[in-house]
Amino acid sequence: MTNKINLYVNSSNKKTDETTTNLKCVIPSGLLPSYGKNYFTVSITSFYCYNTFYQMDSTNNEFNLIIRDTSDNLTQLLFFSFEDCIGNPNVYNIRDELNTLLNNYCSVTYDKIKNVFLFTRTKAHSTTNHKIFLKIKTCGTFLGFSRDYNNKEIEITEDGIYSYQPINVIYHQQLLINIDGGIPMSINNLDNRNGVFKPSSIFFLKPLDINRNQLIMYDNFDANSSFQYRISQIENLNQINIRITNQDNEEISTLGDWQLTFQFEQHNEDITERLLTQIKEYISYLFIIIGNYLS
Repeated sequence: MTNKINLYVNSSNKKTDETTTNLKCVIPSGLLPSYGKNYFTVSITSFYCYNTFYQMDSTNNEFNLIIRDTSDNLTQLLFFSFEDCIGNPNVYNIRDELNTLLNNYCSVTYDKIKNVFLFTRTKAHSTTNHKIFLKIKTCGTFLGFSRDYNNKEIEITEDGIYSYQPINVIYHQQLLINIDGGIPMSINNLDNRNGVFKPSSIFFLKPLDINRNQLIMYDNFDANSSFQYRISQIENLNQINIRITNQDNEEISTLGDWQLTFQFEQHNEDITERLLTQIKEYISYLFIIIGNYLS
């Protein structure tokens, strides 16, 4: 016997101190009671959100220039952030603003075939301006550098230096729904976001495979169990904490409102394992009896 309960969540009903990427859903007391050896599974059966958020915002638009003297001492630390490119820039938007920001220090050209930038020093050498370095803070993907180069100094020379990898202006590539608390899932979900596999809060993921302003949509039409999880035994479930991030576990500050549906399904005790254990014990006893008889 199973009992299904659908729970519809609309982020527009969030509290004033919550955001579309981080909110709590309070469940009416007694709605999902668990008793005896019965248990619940939970899954997401639908999710809808328009792709109207920005790829570049105040959380991923910063970099530095560092200038060192002939003794390698720091003489200047310059802070830069993209402002004109806030939104959904293309490579030419980024190139143009880079040249505006870095005027008098270096020039930036775009290699269309390789999809990389070429950074070339233009500032004359002096005792105090011996070397110039680019230091990525948060905008590496837009400049053609991986996260491995965040906070590292990359020297810009008169011969020029290319981006280390192709430029990617699609910063947010997936939406991940994380359940950070409230639902006590069994340890049956892992991820390696910290380098090693550990229990994961990722409950659901959706690749952003549609164009801007289109609807990000998931419907579990065929009732598959890809995003179904067994909940650890509890007396009552009172709250679900929902956090939505991109593929790198970063909250999307410009994410619009969304709607999703949880489905809770109550199950009777699964006695399969217990029956198999008993059968195994009976077979063991049978072999003992046969062995004694033959001996």
